Amino acid sequence: MNRQNLVAIVESIAAELGPEQLSRVQLDSVISELGIDSLAMAQIVLELEERLGVTIPDDELSDVVTVEDLIRIVEGRLDAEGSRLDGPTGR
Repeated sequence: MNRQNLVAIVESIAAELGPEQLSRVQLDSVISELGIDSLAMAQIVLELEERLGVTIPDDELSDVVTVEDLIRIVEGRLDAEGSRLDGPTGR
């Protein structure tokens, strides 16, 4: 799974949660500046775990500032655990 696919998944999940500015999610986007609070972040992580078949420990999320930070963690978990992806969006 490439980074653009992961960004698209994050963008899709985040867009379901509300803020309109999420249509322009980039790797260097600061999560808090996208209007994503801690509750929304938890929902994004839970959805990523479900869609990608990985477990993302809370302690790995403590230093997440940008979308790229989150993507790096997801990539690491995918490498470590594998995934159950059926296609580019995980569905």
